[in-house]
Amino acid sequence: MSFLRRLLPGALGTVLALLLLNRRFSDGERPPPAAGGCCAGIRCGGKPYRILVVHGQHKAYNLTAMYAPMLDTILQGLRSKEEQCSYRTVAVLPKHLSENGNYGVLEAGDVILHVGLEYEENFTRRCQEEFAPNVYCILFQTEHRSIQAPQGLCEVWEYTRANRPTAPVVRYVPPGFLPLEVAVAENDRQVQQAAASLAAFGGKGGLQWIFVGSMPRKRRSCWQHLRAMPELGHVQFRHVNGIFQAQKWKDLAWGQGRKLFLNMHKKCNASGSSPPLETNRVSTLLSFGGVVVSERVNSEDARMFEDVILVEENLFGSYSDWSPRLRELLEDPAKLAEFQVSAYKTFKRRFQPEKLLADAGLWEPSAPASACGENDEHAAATSLQLDLRRPQLAPPNQDAM
Repeated sequence: MSFLRRLLPGALGTVLALLLLNRRFSDGERPPPAAGGCCAGIRCGGKPYRILVVHGQHKAYNLTAMYAPMLDTILQGLRSKEEQCSYRTVAVLPKHLSENGNYGVLEAGDVILHVGLEYEENFTRRCQEEFAPNVYCILFQTEHRSIQAPQGLCEVWEYTRANRPTAPVVRYVPPGFLPLEVAVAENDRQVQQAAASLAAFGGKGGLQWIFVGSMPRKRRSCWQHLRAMPELGHVQFRHVNGIFQAQKWKDLAWGQGRKLFLNMHKKCNASGSSPPLETNRVSTLLSFGGVVVSERVNSEDARMFEDVILVEENLFGSYSDWSPRLRELLEDPAKLAEFQVSAYKTFKRRFQPEKLLADAGLWEPSAPASACGENDEHAAATSLQLDLRRPQLAPPNQDAM
């Protein structure tokens, strides 16, 4: 009986604490914002946890399809370490605007990684007001801009080194090698076949120069400049847009003809010292062995993609100002085919999703393996409360990709 008397006050206190926490969450009240600092993020060892990869949907565009190279790179890279690191990767990909932000119930120690501009403002606000300090927030940038992370946002991942964000942790994670064919060997065979077809052409005839993407006014002006160059009179210029399905990409990639692909920025030929490489677009092209010619990009992206894409500093100048290397490749189908195979092999080796995340220092033991506050009584109570609620709701559209 004396043992029960000593135990009862503590047990009642725990029950009352849980009741108060449940009342607070059910009433829609938010947990207190982080007092400063971030919990341990993506980590190996310790208590099992989840990494939610999410984005916001747009009313007019299918962002799951548009962001596919980024999303697939993140998901494949993270899943390569799940067993070793005791976490589970969950894709929460909304199909409609009404599903934006519906993550289910988050548990203390979880990590949530948001991709893209849509719903970003709401996401960062919720990180500060709802999720911190027990859920670790990461933003994957998809636009050319340099942001300052608000309180509660612990990491910023960048698709280009042209951006210079300010955040507790910044990582560079460009989209990687994502073959069109399920079997990589078949993807390799298709690239070899396309290169052989390219080398078989005699002279300069039959060359297609393709741009994939939207064509706003500034891009159209640059596009028309290339089309008007007399030295490129033998080139068939082709603009395609809205290619998201795998079969359409295969038709474009493996179809007949000598092909080059063009990388242009939204504000092509703009002045400034640090233009971005549109890595989300070029990763798909490079994954099927496309030969990519790009306008000027920042020096760090250019170095990362050296021997993979052809960066022409004076692309929208006169043909005589183009580099001798590019002009030589355009005029010699055999050398262009040789570059195609070499660039594909280099991209395949250098841009494996797991390697990109490792190169970004993702799994380095720079932080404690345990989540922030795991030994704190308040965090433990919150974690228990979330455990009790978690079976009631599961995130929508899990693993929809």
